[in-house]
Amino acid sequence: MKVFYTADGLGYSYEELPWGDVIYGGKEVLQRMGIGVGKPFPGEPGANKKTVKTEDPRGFACELKICTWGDFPYIARIEHPERQSAWGEEDWHPYAAGVLFRENTWHDEYRGTAEALTASGLVPAGRFPGMPGMCAMSQTFYADGTTPKSGGQKARHQANSAGTMVVKKISKNHFEVSITVPEEVGEKRRADYWSRRNAWEARMKALPRAPRIDRHLRQEMEAQAIQRRASLRLVWCRPKFVPTFTLPPAGPHAR
Repeated sequence: MKVFYTADGLGYSYEELPWGDVIYGGKEVLQRMGIGVGKPFPGEPGANKKTVKTEDPRGFACELKICTWGDFPYIARIEHPERQSAWGEEDWHPYAAGVLFRENTWHDEYRGTAEALTASGLVPAGRFPGMPGMCAMSQTFYADGTTPKSGGQKARHQANSAGTMVVKKISKNHFEVSITVPEEVGEKRRADYWSRRNAWEARMKALPRAPRIDRHLRQEMEAQAIQRRASLRLVWCRPKFVPTFTLPPAGPHAR
């Protein structure tokens, strides 16, 4: 992570990614860039504990979060409007009444209420987290129908095998179902994923990019550096000849 500094020494990191910008820094330096001006930051009174949604000076949607790693307290995630559509892996599509579906590399994923997921034939009735005999938030079922509790040591080796189903509770009434696909299907999906991603990134590189929002901070830093260089003076100092430590020059013209 490359760190930049303001003229008065405030550090921050600015990454330009294919889909937008990611900026790490403190509240003061982010506000100098025009992010979250006049608004409470995450965790402050009147704001969400973890995330605040705002706009940057260009009018782009910006998501401010508390940074839980590194040396900076906040991270700003800014998606550029013309770059938001990537390669479709995060798109959910209708699967059945009240059920959404999307492909992941190694899993088929579904979302819906317990009633809708049961009616679609995905999860038998009574096999959802929080129900009698099930785990509270997430329940795993191996391809042969056994669970980690009932299947013993042999069943535990099936955790990543095709057909393994994990049912997670994602809200009060909604669940997400993840079913592991066969290895050959996953390998093909991974190859297709990278092919689409590489093509998308190539298109993004060819697009003009909106100017960075830290340009004025960098200009201030450059102006300060120019001023420092202008104040420098080159001074030549003739070394003092000390016979004890300096050998006299050799040759016929030595003096």
